[in-house]
Amino acid sequence: MKFDLGFEYYGRYVDDFFIIVSEEQFEYAKLMFEQVVPEFLEGMGHKMHPNKIYIQPITNGAPFLGAKVYRDHLIPGKRFQHNFYRAAQEYMNGMRDDESITSYLGMGAHFSAKKLNQKVFESVGWEYKF
Repeated sequence: MKFDLGFEYYGRYVDDFFIIVSEEQFEYAKLMFEQVVPEFLEGMGHKMHPNKIYIQPITNGAPFLGAKVYRDHLIPGKRFQHNFYRAAQEYMNGMRDDESITSYLGMGAHFSAKKLNQKVFESVGWEYKF
């Protein structure tokens, strides 16, 4: 994607991928996805599903692997957020140990999740000091 097609910002996991382009590159990217990318992928033994192509402004974020991807940061997805809140509540009720909360904080370190961490801590009455 980067060297052969010229897309600088992209992510890939198994058979899923996303590409982030600037507004100036948008028409080029659209043309590439209609004509070049299908041939490029077929050359590698893959093909794109015609109903699973989404073109949208990056201001909306690109949902990918449980996160929203933006040009310069990642936001945790709704499932992660919900599970983190639930884990904190269960910890407060004695149903989980602190390793669970530490695990969510560790995963959250890969995201731009300071506000989420702060909200979760406040929801269970802890002081957030990070």
